[in-house]
Amino acid sequence: MFGDPVKNEKGWEVKRLKDVIYGIDSGWSPVCEDYSRSIESEKEILKLGSVTKCKFDPTANKKLPEELEEKKLIEVKDGDVLFTRKNTKELVAAACYVFKTPCNLFLSDLIFRLNYNSDLLNGIYLSNLITEEKYRKQIQSLATGSAGSMPNISKEKLMNFYTLVLPISIQNKFAEFVENIQLQKIQYQRSLIDLETLYSSLSQKAFNGELTANQKSSSTVSAPWLARETSLHVIATDSNKERTTLQKIDKIKAAFSSKKEEQSFLKRKILGSYIINQSLDDSQFGDVKFEKLLHLSEYLILKRNFGQHYVQKVAGPYDNKFTILFFQQIEKDRWFRRTKKEKQFHFQQGEKHESSTKTYNYFSEEELGAIQGLIGLFKKANYEKVEVVSTLYAVWNNRIIKGEPIEDNLLKEDFLNWDPKKEKYQNRLDNAIVWMREKNLVPDGWGPLIEKTK
Repeated sequence: MFGDPVKNEKGWEVKRLKDVIYGIDSGWSPVCEDYSRSIESEKEILKLGSVTKCKFDPTANKKLPEELEEKKLIEVKDGDVLFTRKNTKELVAAACYVFKTPCNLFLSDLIFRLNYNSDLLNGIYLSNLITEEKYRKQIQSLATGSAGSMPNISKEKLMNFYTLVLPISIQNKFAEFVENIQLQKIQYQRSLIDLETLYSSLSQKAFNGELTANQKSSSTVSAPWLARETSLHVIATDSNKERTTLQKIDKIKAAFSSKKEEQSFLKRKILGSYIINQSLDDSQFGDVKFEKLLHLSEYLILKRNFGQHYVQKVAGPYDNKFTILFFQQIEKDRWFRRTKKEKQFHFQQGEKHESSTKTYNYFSEEELGAIQGLIGLFKKANYEKVEVVSTLYAVWNNRIIKGEPIEDNLLKEDFLNWDPKKEKYQNRLDNAIVWMREKNLVPDGWGPLIEKTK
């Protein structure tokens, strides 16, 4: 549409950036917390990662400490054009247009805001021009820095760099096209969320035996015992519409199974806090029980991609990358206190416990109700019961994912091979498998494999 911006074969008007923008803002980079905020009213400083991919990511941030004496903060607004002045040689001079931003997000001193003259420049056009490969390399050549430091682009050099100034009507036409694509993308993402909700609802009905599977032999099998490859394709009522819907959902889930939800850590933090709050009256509830209830909540009930990374630990599935940071945050935020009793940590309400009770609509009432029901199955029981079930669920689910046979003796064998210390549960496994089937705690192959750490 615009041609090569470096060669400018179409002869577009060329001006210095300082002639088409009002100025450049830069922020402040104080020492922040090593985690994101819990509620939107708290203030956050954007990290370089919020712009690096040339797409605005408001989740790449760090919480501004409440006790810190503030300097002048520059809040990000809808319609801003952001630019990374400092980064590695390959990543410096990234830019993005802010279509929509949460409140209380502020610039760091590594990110510029280009205050463009909207009579001469369209922000969407400007951000796309900067990120055009050949043009961006020209801007990157402005970066300087001593050995061992990241290259930096000064305001002065950037202000004196040239830019192509097309007629504003052409820029606006291009921006309208980009906005339409963005709108379609948002609508498509919302459709995926609706389909995920429908999928979860139908899956729960299947687990409860409310849907039936019509196999090639015309025999009817109770849905809870079907493997994933069967359940997602043939579970249906007499309604062709429901059968078709399930098949479509299966295809979409397969196509987008690797897409991680935005604000995933915050959502998991809210989920973890919900599990703790529902278990504060359980004298047997501690770290291990929490970890296994989190695993079952995510793999059995939610089936949402939060970037989980569970590995095989002695007590069962454990996502240490999340859990360690989660425990640090809820104590630092004073949502909960953790006190050690014998070999485990137990939880008590903290001074700011009220903040931990809000779920911010990240989870539906159906999802929270199902998690509450799961917690109720293990309430007042010691951690061993949920450890056994969580580990059995993991080895069972691993077999479905890998397409391996599902037989009780093989499940027990995998369980005992998980860790030598699992041998103490050998006599409990038969009853545990029967109980899991009775309570519909049966996997369907959702989620990544849970393997030993390398």
